Amino acid sequence: MNLYLHELIHLTLSLIVGLIIWKISSNVYVIPAALMGGFFIDLDHVIDYFFAFGSKIDLHYFLKGRQFLKTDKIYVIFHSWELVILLFLGAFVLSQSLIFSFSLSLFLHLIVDVFTNNMKLQSYFLLYRINNNFELKTMVTNDHYQKHLKQKKQLV
Repeated sequence: MNLYLHELIHLTLSLIVGLIIWKISSNVYVIPAALMGGFFIDLDHVIDYFFAFGSKIDLHYFLKGRQFLKTDKIYVIFHSWELVILLFLGAFVLSQSLIFSFSLSLFLHLIVDVFTNNMKLQSYFLLYRINNNFELKTMVTNDHYQKHLKQKKQLV
C-alpha cells in the first residue's frame, strides 16, 4: 500500500477515535492522545532507521523502508499488542479517557498494519519479536518475504 494512503488511514482513524471519545467524555485532550496512539506511534520506525544507518539521515531511505532491507530486522518497539493490553487495563482500572483514547487508536493502528503490511498477527507481539531476534523473515508472510528479497537484490 502507498505510504501516504497508509498514514492517511492511521490519521483518519485516530481523529475519529479522538472526536468520538471527546464527545462522550468532554475532555478535548483525548484528541491528541488518540493521535499519539494511532498516528505518531509510527515514530518508532525512526529507531529501526537509526539501527540500520546511524545518524546519517536520508529521508528517501526512511520513507521507502530501506532500514528493513539493510538489517532484515523489524524492531518497532511501540507496535505491540502487549502495550495495547496494558493500556486498556490501565484505562479501565483508572477510568481514564486519555489512556483509553490512546490505546484504542493504537489498537486500530495495529489492526490496519497487520492487514496492509502483510504481517503475521503474532508479529505485533513484542515478546514474539524478541523471541525471534526481530528477524523480518519470521514476521512477514512468505509473499512479503519473497518481495523483500527481490527488493534487496535490486539494491546490491
